[in-house]
Amino acid sequence: MSLPLATLHHLSGTMFEALVGTPLHVAETPAAEDGGEILGAWVEIHGAWQGAVGVICTRDAARLAASAMLEVDAADASETDLHDAVRELANVIGGQVKALLPLPNYLSLPTTGVGMPTSYAPSVDMLDARMDCNGQLVIVRLSTAA
Repeated sequence: MSLPLATLHHLSGTMFEALVGTPLHVAETPAAEDGGEILGAWVEIHGAWQGAVGVICTRDAARLAASAMLEVDAADASETDLHDAVRELANVIGGQVKALLPLPNYLSLPTTGVGMPTSYAPSVDMLDARMDCNGQLVIVRLSTAA
């Protein structure tokens, strides 16, 4: 699938702002991924195109999302809340990508963890939309199945 990076930035930013209420900005000089624990969630798409859409972000970005989406104080957001928020972001953004694909296609339930699964690790056929949310790294990754 050939999706322009600008389209992935736009879809991701629109959905993130709708769900979290905070805009994402294209990261000109994005924060390093090794600056702390990175949470990830992904959905797989099966059909005419095989791959995954993932959201990878810092714990602080996940906390911001959980606070807004679940209407809890950021300090009170549990580990489960953080993972739920990142999973929902992956699900919604994955649904937007799925809508651009030829039929038939099916979206899996979201899965969460630290980073992305190895089958969707950085590869030649991968697109990363690296963004900034209040100084925190958020990556939306489109990765074709190996």
